Amino acid sequence: AVVSTQSRSRYFFLFYGLNHQVNGPTHIAGGTLDQIFCFSIKNQLECKVTVDQIDRLGSDHYPVYCDFSLAFEKKYFKDITYRKIKSMDKDKFSDELAAIVHSIDVNDVKTAGMGESVRVLGDICSELLDEHAPLVSKRVSVIDTAPWFDNEYRDYRKLRRKAEGKAHKLNATAEDKAYTEISVPAVMATLR
Repeated sequence: AVVSTQSRSRYFFLFYGLNHQVNGPTHIAGGTLDQIFCFSIKNQLECKVTVDQIDRLGSDHYPVYCDFSLAFEKKYFKDITYRKIKSMDKDKFSDELAAIVHSIDVNDVKTAGMGESVRVLGDICSELLDEHAPLVSKRVSVIDTAPWFDNEYRDYRKLRRKAEGKAHKLNATAEDKAYTEISVPAVMATLR
């Protein structure tokens, strides 16, 4: 079977994610000669196409009208809660935790029961953690990520930021080299 140039062209556009918008004839002989294709990430672009088959305006083609509307993604906020574990005094926390563990009396565990003893120990450990690394709440803005912002790029970005921080903190040429070695693949990952 012979595949027409028009069919191959349409397939080519559809293969690359373009949406075909003209679904009826655009010529008085009945063919769909006038084509409109749209590309929309996450359906942000709405394209409404109408073919006026009544008023040809003196042409052998029907007028094709396009109405485009663009819906922008809205940024929204969410509250997150976290602990600053890295900034707490880990030695002091370990000493106090060890003191709590050493103060457990086995006879109390037998009397109260294992379930109750575990609950009490959990509460004591939670209070100790709250004392050393209290919960912090913060409001962050959330925007849907771009299609190219995948896990590979996210991992490269984390490595790059870490190397950049070390380079600025230490002001060392070896760290600058590591930052450069990580930055190049991170940028290349966005270009695929």
